[in-house]
Amino acid sequence: MQSEADLIAACVALIGGQVKLSPAERKIVKVASDTPPSISDGDTLRRSILRGADPLGDAFSRLRSADQCRTHGAVYTPDPSCAG
Repeated sequence: MQSEADLIAACVALIGGQVKLSPAERKIVKVASDTPPSISDGDTLRRSILRGADPLGDAFSRLRSADQCRTHGAVYTPDPSCAG
């Protein structure tokens, strides 16, 4: 995932049409990505999450700096298993 649009497309692929999006969410999805994600993308993400990974959180952390997140009131703590 190289952009927030890619991240949004990945989220849409993950839910696979199983969740009704609000009008605001539909607008974000429409603006963010012109190409619909494939079902296989959602399957790959789902398997990764079931193995205990956090591909969406990892991508989000790569895409936004800590300063950007703090500006919007978001603070993320590292996975305790990664602490040395």
